[in-house]
Amino acid sequence: MGKPAAERLLSAGEIALLDGVRQAFKVVRRTIERGEPLDWGSSWVAPYMALKSLSAAMSVLLSTPSRDRSRPTAAQAARAFGQITDHRHAISWIATARGVTAADR
Repeated sequence: MGKPAAERLLSAGEIALLDGVRQAFKVVRRTIERGEPLDWGSSWVAPYMALKSLSAAMSVLLSTPSRDRSRPTAAQAARAFGQITDHRHAISWIATARGVTAADR
């Protein structure tokens, strides 16, 4: 059996996925903190569908062991964390989710 997701090297796509999830939850949290409605009256609204797609893909990533036996060095893990938190997807987390959804087809 491979290594759990937390102990493996992450691909650029996996980093983008985790960054998109982080940004999506950040948007939801800030909206709730401001006391504003999410305006997701339908389950087909783009932000709702995006959050749902990102969350499902993250669940698969975290629960699927890697086939690669390499464990990231501290520098590689720090670099991946930096990439996940560098705000590249601050505006495009919905587009990231569309990419994840398209990859599932």
